[in-house]
Amino acid sequence: MIRKITFTRLGLKRKVITALTSLAMIFLGTVVMAPPADAAAGGYFCFSYYNGYAYYNQPVYIEVSADKVNWTSILTMQSDTKGCGGFILSGNAVNMYVRAEASQSMVGPLRTGVSAVWTGVSPNIGNPGVGVANLGWGVVVCTTRTVYACQS
Repeated sequence: MIRKITFTRLGLKRKVITALTSLAMIFLGTVVMAPPADAAAGGYFCFSYYNGYAYYNQPVYIEVSADKVNWTSILTMQSDTKGCGGFILSGNAVNMYVRAEASQSMVGPLRTGVSAVWTGVSPNIGNPGVGVANLGWGVVVCTTRTVYACQS
């Protein structure tokens, strides 16, 4: 005679319900604690000089804005050997626009104290509605008014 096996007979009913309840609580806890999926929680950038050389091992500033007009620097990063890098945002910055700015000052070739200033801004702006912002490949150019200070 073949008997029908049920969850109740094997004592599995309580175990299955307990396991499913535990999984549901873990899942709901994860959803509640996770940051919003529509926030720019981080991103990546790359920079090169106007002549194509990588902006390697140089300072990059991560800036945020609520209106895309007034920018505030919140992180100082350093580009890698390819001129690229990544960042993670936290707190209120997660719900703001984000961009990267490369900025470097150096003494000119004549060592006269004249400083060459090299700057560049990422071509893309990360929106608050994006989880990972691709800020693109920015170009760094010399913005100093004296020409000889920009020669390297």
